[in-house]
Parts: sequence; structure tokens; C-alpha cells
Amino acid sequence: MKKEKINYLIGIVIYKEKLTSSSTLISMVAIADYLNDVRARIVIWDNSPEIQSDIELKNLKKFNNIIYKHTPENLSLAKVYNSIYSNNIKFDLLFLFDQDSHIDLNYFSKIIEAKVKNPNVNLFLPIIKSKDLIVSPANRYYVVGRYWKKEKTGLVNAHEKLAITSGMAISEEYLVGNHPCFNEDLNLYGIDTDFMIQYEKQNKYFFVVDYVMEHHLSFFEHESIEKKYLRFKDHKESILKIFKKESRLQYFLARIMLFTSGIKLVVKHKDLIFLK
Repeated sequence: MKKEKINYLIGIVIYKEKLTSSSTLISMVAIADYLNDVRARIVIWDNSPEIQSDIELKNLKKFNNIIYKHTPENLSLAKVYNSIYSNNIKFDLLFLFDQDSHIDLNYFSKIIEAKVKNPNVNLFLPIIKSKDLIVSPANRYYVVGRYWKKEKTGLVNAHEKLAITSGMAISEEYLVGNHPCFNEDLNLYGIDTDFMIQYEKQNKYFFVVDYVMEHHLSFFEHESIEKKYLRFKDHKESILKIFKKESRLQYFLARIMLFTSGIKLVVKHKDLIFLK
């Protein structure tokens, strides 16, 4: 494989996390020599209220090409993603990560190999699991997502599929040609759903590499009912925005699906706030 064929642009979004505590940054530091060798540029976008300390920033010196940007106003992820790729031209693939990803050299090598063998494919994904559950990629039936029961690798038909943003590798050609690729009407929830819906309209396939990333779904288990409600409310508003612009049928089905979800949350938490 010729390394000069691929230039990395790696975007990592941080929120209320020290750089030295982020599993994503820890993973990157472990392969810093490799990333320097292939002329990778790493963009750390820090949405935290407070800027990182000098001691924390000092740890970034292991990378030859790194940008640290702090936005205490907590910009929407869609604006962050669009800004990262639009302000850093001349790359082949954009890799996106949250702060809690666990990756190693095999992740990059398998995606690069897949890109070289499939130059016309614009999206490359790992398999993301929470324990034994495959949470990404997934199937989409109109407005409802369904987890895969078995791992699938290689070329996958993009029609009615979903995927988590963290771990995505997206070609510059697709990003620049369809700017803005991430829906800035959405703040947090639904950004990956909307991205995949728009992607399938112009691309027949994406590629799933034989690599598993771990993902934790239990992060918000111990939140208060009020926080769970606000999270559900934001999620609901995002889903309605997404499908309202797709079709009347999908918007109608989305409203039914969200009402049903609200009832399930009422039963689970014994609180009518989720039907508010």
C-alpha cells in the first residue's frame, strides 16, 4: 500500500473532558508516530466551557500537525463537522470521533486498504458494538431503526441504513461536493440519521471494514427524570425536523413512533412528563 495516496483529516470533538482522559486521544497518542508518518492532521474541537490547561495542551506536541480549537459556546456538532472539513482542504478522508472511542492502528489500516480498493466509495464504517449488540451500522424501516443481528462487512447497500457518526471515514469529494453535509438545523440528536438519509440519495454503497469499535449505551442511565425528559424532547424535535422535509408519510409515521416511545418511557419511569 502506498501511504502517499491517503492523507488523513481526523476530527475529534471534546466536551467537559481533559485531553489526557479522553480514550480517543489516548488511542491517537499510542499511534502518533504512524499518524505523523502518513502526514495526518488532527483537529481537536473542544466544546467545553473552560479551555484546556497548558499542561493538557503540552501532550499534543507528539503530533506534527495538530489544531486545537476551543468554542465555549458549545457549537452544534453539525456546525463543528462542517467547519472541520470545509476549513481543511486537500485531504482524501475525514475521520470523525467522539471523545470516548477506542481505536488502534488496525482501524486506520483497514479503512485505508478498503479506500484504495474501492476508490469510488465515499463512506467507510467500522462495526460498533455495545457489549454484544451491534449498534452501527443498522437498518432503517421508514422512520424506525433496527439493529443488525449479524456482522456484515464489505460493500453494503446504503438504502435505508443508519450509522453512528463516531468512527466514520468520509471522502473529501463527497463532503465538498455536497457542502454542507451535516444538517445545521440539528444541534445534537439526529445528525447522523440525517447524514445517512442524504448519503443514500447519491450513493449506492458504503463499505464496512472488519473492525469492531466498542460503544457504551449506558452513559445516561443514572440521569434524573428531568434530564431524561429534556434529552427525549431534543431527540423528538430533531426526528420531526428530519422527516418533515423528507415526506408527509415519514413525518406522520415519525409522530406515531415518537408518541409510542413517549408511552414506553412513561411506563418505564412511571412519570407522565414524557407525554408533555
